[in-house]
Amino acid sequence: MKKICFFSNSMFKIGGEQRITSIIANELVKNNYDVTIIIKCNEQIDYSLYDLSKKIRLIFLNMNYDFRLNNIKLFEYLRILNREYGILKYNKFIIRHFFCSNKILRKLKEIFKNNKFDVVIGVAGDRSFILSYLKKYIKGKLIFWNHMNFDAHFKNKKSRYYNEESFIKPLFKNFDSIINLNKDDVIKFKKYYNINSIAINNCKSFISNEKSSLNNNKFISCGRLVEQKGFEYLIEIMKLFVMNNKEYILDIYGDGPLRDKLINKIKEYGLSNYVNIYPTNKNIEKLYPNYDLYLNTSIYEGFGLVTLEALECGLPVIGFDIPANRTIIDNNKTGKLIKRYDIKEYARILLKLVKEKNILMQYQNNIESSIKKFNKETVIKEWINIIEK
Repeated sequence: MKKICFFSNSMFKIGGEQRITSIIANELVKNNYDVTIIIKCNEQIDYSLYDLSKKIRLIFLNMNYDFRLNNIKLFEYLRILNREYGILKYNKFIIRHFFCSNKILRKLKEIFKNNKFDVVIGVAGDRSFILSYLKKYIKGKLIFWNHMNFDAHFKNKKSRYYNEESFIKPLFKNFDSIINLNKDDVIKFKKYYNINSIAINNCKSFISNEKSSLNNNKFISCGRLVEQKGFEYLIEIMKLFVMNNKEYILDIYGDGPLRDKLINKIKEYGLSNYVNIYPTNKNIEKLYPNYDLYLNTSIYEGFGLVTLEALECGLPVIGFDIPANRTIIDNNKTGKLIKRYDIKEYARILLKLVKEKNILMQYQNNIESSIKKFNKETVIKEWINIIEK
C-alpha cells in the first residue's frame, strides 16, 4: 500500500482547494492508498464539511496563527515592499523567510524523517515551494499541484510571487511532476521556465439530479469577496442591466475584505432591491437550481470550481474570457465568454439571454455532454497514473 501525503494550508474551511483535495484524497483511499494530510493552520476538525474519510490521517503543524505565510511581522512588511519595489528580489535568504518560519521548517523536517511517504503533494504554490526547499528530507516522489493562474502568480506586478523568482525558480528542479489545472498554464511553464508539466482538470465535486428550471428570475455568483473575483465589475454590470430590466435579482454568496465596499457600491447605485450579498453557504449545491444563470467575473483563476458546480446544476454561465473559464465553459454551447473587463458587452449579452430563453435552454441541453470530462472517475485515473509513474 503506497503512502501518499498532501500538504495543505487548511482542510476545514470553505474553499475550492479544500473541497477538491478532500475529493482526491477520498478517492485515493478508495483505491487502497494510505493517505495523510499535513495541515499548516489551526482549525476545528469537521469531517462532514467535505465528507472527508476518517481513514485519512491528519497531522497539524499547530501554528498559533491563521492563514499567514509567516508569523513574523517584519517579513510580511518586507514582502510587501519587495513586491512593489523589488528591493530584495535577489536576496534568496530573505525571500525564503517570506514563505515560512524556521519553526514550520523544523516541524516538517521531523515529520518527513519519521514518515517514509512514497508520494508527497504540495497543495498550491506556498506549500509546494516549502516542500521543494526540504526535498532532501523527502524520500518519495514530490509533486507540485498548482492551483493558481501562472500570470497571477508570477508575472503580474504585486501578485503573490512577484519579485521572488530568484528563490522560486531553482526549486522547480526538485519536483518529479508539476500538475496545472489548465493547458494555458502548461504552455506558460514551458515558455517562461522551460519546464514540462501536465494539465489535470479538477473534477466535479458532486452530482446533482436537480436542475434549474430557468424560470427563477435570479442570477447567482459565489466566491471570496476579493479583487480577484471581480465582484466590483459585476455590480457595474448589474447597474447597466437594471437600467433596461428590473425583473431579475443577483445573489452573491461569499465573505472577504471587500464586503463593506461592495455593499456601499450597491447602495450608491440604487441596487439594494436587485443585488444581495449573503455569507458563504456550505450547502451551495442545494441553491444553484433556484437560479437561471451563473455570473462569473473573475479576472484570473487556476480553475473555477464553482463555475463547474453551477453547470452541474443546469445553469448556463457567463464569464470573462480567461484560461480557467475557457477550460470549463464551451462558448456559445454552455454559456458565453466575454472579453475581460468589457462590462458593457457583458451586460448586453445578459440582457439578450434573459429575453431569449430558448438560447438558455439550448445551453442547458448541451451541459451534460460538455462536462463529462470532469467526472470524478476520469480525473482520479489521471492522478493514479502520475502517482504510479
